[in-house]
Amino acid sequence: MKRNENLVPLSHEHHHGLLFCSRLKKAKNTDKETIVNYINDFYTNVLKEHLNKEEVALLHLITDKNLKTRFLNDHQVIHKMAENVTATPEDIYDQALAISQFLNNHIRFEERILFPWIEAHATEEQLFSAGNDLNVDVDEVEAHAFEPEFWED
Repeated sequence: MKRNENLVPLSHEHHHGLLFCSRLKKAKNTDKETIVNYINDFYTNVLKEHLNKEEVALLHLITDKNLKTRFLNDHQVIHKMAENVTATPEDIYDQALAISQFLNNHIRFEERILFPWIEAHATEEQLFSAGNDLNVDVDEVEAHAFEPEFWED
């Protein structure tokens, strides 16, 4: 399915989110401190801003109560899961897997259900405005790196 050009930057960022999820599945390849640092790094430098941009650009377009509720609730859960990593690092491997699964499901929800709904219900002007609100620097997301690359083992 072809995505509206104004939502493409979010889909591109979702790709990086799915890579993050995939890498978290390999958390046991490294020590707990590295995983805590990896989750904190991705959350602070990529994910937190992504979630905020989505809310600013898209929330007013979602008039379906159930979709809006899931969108906002998922974002709250993601914030809490990421912020809890530092508070309880002793079970970080389980947390990493839970974050991976939840975030993966959320991205799939947005790509398969929410974005198609927005594309069907928003006007071209609304979508264009949302694209302007996003102001996403795709190259910045691609350039973000983390060391050590524990997922390569």
